[in-house]
Order: sequence, then structure tokens, then C-alpha cells
Amino acid sequence: MLLGETLNSFKKEINSIVDLIQKRDPKLERFTDLVGAKLGSILQKPDFEMQMMLRRTCFMNKKRDKKAEIDKM
Repeated sequence: MLLGETLNSFKKEINSIVDLIQKRDPKLERFTDLVGAKLGSILQKPDFEMQMMLRRTCFMNKKRDKKAEIDKM
């Protein structure tokens, strides 16, 4: 289990990975699966769990950005 600064660092790294995936594959079709599988093997977690974590992070970032854009108006 990740706590404190380690958790914050992990979240930052995941956000960085998601940004790179979005630049390469905006529709999150292929690279999410590949990166999720690789993360799953590294972290010893199910591939599907890692893929869903990446997709969720992507959609939450988009939601946050959209909200910030609306708040500016």
C-alpha cells in the first residue's frame, strides 16, 4: 500500500504516463492496453486493473480540464 509522499509521487508518474499515452494515441485504443500490460507485470497486478486505472486517470484529467475551462468563462 502506498502512503503519503510515495502515493503523491505515484499519482504524478501515472499522470505523466497518461499524458504521453494521450499524445501518442488520443482515443486510448492501443497504447493503453500495452502500457497497462507492462505496468501490470512490473507492479504484479492484473493487466485489466492497470488499463482501467490509466483510462480513469485520463478521463478524470479531461473532466478537470473541462471544469477549469468552464470556470474561466
